[in-house]
Amino acid sequence: MLKALYGMMVSSLLYNKKFHEAIESIGFEINLYDMCVANHIINSKKYAITLHVDDVKSSHEDTKVNDEILDLSKFSMRMTNLDM
Repeated sequence: MLKALYGMMVSSLLYNKKFHEAIESIGFEINLYDMCVANHIINSKKYAITLHVDDVKSSHEDTKVNDEILDLSKFSMRMTNLDM
């Protein structure tokens, strides 16, 4: 991923591949009909993650679960959270 330059199509592809590998490693399943959606059942509730280019949205009923997944993704993807 370090070899890909920002703005090149290859960098988006590499980011997407690495992101899918990271979330699949913690139990998420990629939606067969929409590759930008991943789901996982945590605490008997559905957890959904959507990915568009380099923007990630996640949703779970329990905010603590959202925080835990955010921490995992920051560690595995070296992401930053831009709260605006």
